[in-house]
Amino acid sequence: MNLSGFETINLVSGKDTMTVSNDGISFSQATIVQLGKPEYVKAMINEGSKQFAIQVVDSNESAKIAFFKRKRKNINVRWNNSVLKNELSGMMNWDLQSYTYRIDGKYYKEDQLMMFDLDKAKKNP
Repeated sequence: MNLSGFETINLVSGKDTMTVSNDGISFSQATIVQLGKPEYVKAMINEGSKQFAIQVVDSNESAKIAFFKRKRKNINVRWNNSVLKNELSGMMNWDLQSYTYRIDGKYYKEDQLMMFDLDKAKKNP
């Protein structure tokens, strides 16, 4: 059978999400797989629209941030960057001492980008 024209689909259970808590920022397994388990991303914020995005980049990008470590057995990413955590919580007036905030992502395949609308965050105790 000729399978030209077909692309492999990466399937993983769960939703594309980002969680912001007092401990840091974490990304769901689905988000990591959807982006192709990239080693590096760049982080972008739009204060006007209250959006946060991560985009796959290569090691030559000056604004790269380490993302997925391929040698790990578990598919997880957690950033313990207090500057970013404080930037997001300050912009959104979030109480990270008492709550965690989960934000669903939207994937843009053509841009290798995951967009998170911070206004739609779900607050959890």
